[in-house]
Amino acid sequence: MRTGLQEVKESIDRAKAKSSGTNTGRGLNYFSFKSGEKKILRFLTDDVITANFYEFICGNDGRPHDFLYAPDVLEGAEDYVAKYGGRMFERGMSGPLVDPIMKERTVALAVLREEVPTKDGLRLQDYEYEVESNGQQYKARWFGIVKQAQQNFWTHLVAASNRYGGTICNRDYEISREGTGFDTKYHIIPIDPDPDLKDLDTVKKFYGYGKEFDQSDPDRFLFCPQTLHDWAKNYASEERVKYWLAPKEGGTTEPSGMDEFASATTSNSGDEAQVVTPQSTDFGSLKERLLKNK
Repeated sequence: MRTGLQEVKESIDRAKAKSSGTNTGRGLNYFSFKSGEKKILRFLTDDVITANFYEFICGNDGRPHDFLYAPDVLEGAEDYVAKYGGRMFERGMSGPLVDPIMKERTVALAVLREEVPTKDGLRLQDYEYEVESNGQQYKARWFGIVKQAQQNFWTHLVAASNRYGGTICNRDYEISREGTGFDTKYHIIPIDPDPDLKDLDTVKKFYGYGKEFDQSDPDRFLFCPQTLHDWAKNYASEERVKYWLAPKEGGTTEPSGMDEFASATTSNSGDEAQVVTPQSTDFGSLKERLLKNK
């Protein structure tokens, strides 16, 4: 039994972190949304990546895993999921194994924010938690991947950004989910800009986006651990696919620089139709395509 107000606070922090996705404190986390849940996010780059993903592929641990289609982000790469015989759970998390199909998703990188009450009203700040490393506790920010489809998520975010300079990085967004499966809807509300984080260059510098990870810096977990493109290359790599799909023989070295996301939170399976055309990797191009389709 654990007692005391500090334990209550730590329990609340653990529950809050768990609801946001997978939390390792070492790499990028993942933002998941349950029906009725809302989060406040600050996006850190307009260079979002639109690519094809394999979802719910049965791994050598018997659990579903997602993979980015390597030719979309790695020059000269092949389809590693096909190479290692990847098979997909027919019903997402369960069911018989069938030939895998790809779905188009757009991914972005964001940091979790929160509203705190003050005597003058609500104030926005970064959500912080503690992470342990080598027996010591350090403050950390929650950096994570947002992976969603165009139809019920990015279309709304692009429309909101059109009113505010054509960028998704100059303000926070309150994002909430309603419903499940094909009935999933996202509500995205732009928030008045923070004068201290009013432009992209300031945002990147403040959160250390692209900053080299310094193992000796006591504040290192307050900075973004990798860029979105670095994450994409790791997520699509043959090393990662082989680790999760190849038969285990005497143990396989875990791929470096990657923290596996919880498969149950990596997508909203069944929300959108299959698309198999590789696409571009910047927010401007995404906006043009969505407007054209509209």
